[in-house]
Amino acid sequence: MKDKIYLPKSYEELIALSIEELTPLWKRYFNISVKKLKSAMYRPLWYKIQCDNMNLKLDSKHITKLNRYSSDPNKYVENSYKIKYHIKLGSHIIKTYKGKTYNVIVKDKNIFEYNGEIYKTLSAVAKVICHKKVSGYDFFGLNNKGVNKDVQN
Repeated sequence: MKDKIYLPKSYEELIALSIEELTPLWKRYFNISVKKLKSAMYRPLWYKIQCDNMNLKLDSKHITKLNRYSSDPNKYVENSYKIKYHIKLGSHIIKTYKGKTYNVIVKDKNIFEYNGEIYKTLSAVAKVICHKKVSGYDFFGLNNKGVNKDVQN
């Protein structure tokens, strides 16, 4: 049985707690002592508190993810902002769609040029071409495991 511990009623109340008040909460939910609290740790803790407040039970797959995240939150925050695909600057991505050939030039890490216009994502370019929301990397065939023949340097 879990010890009685005060559960904050709001996220603002949670982040206002001192490290001494947060430590028992963190240990209760993640079975790990915390020496230094990082801002990335508030979200998983708040999620667990909300589930307690609403008498909800978490699926084990979510508990596993939260426990993994809580062990090294900086690693997972860092991974969430990584760019999945690395395409050389200056590459041309050529796609034939409905009988017409489209050419996109990779200008920078998140900058693509199509028809003289600049776009921040390949998905934005794909949306202009096919008039619906799609994954740019899927549309241009960059999610394939093999070598993509449409990308030219």
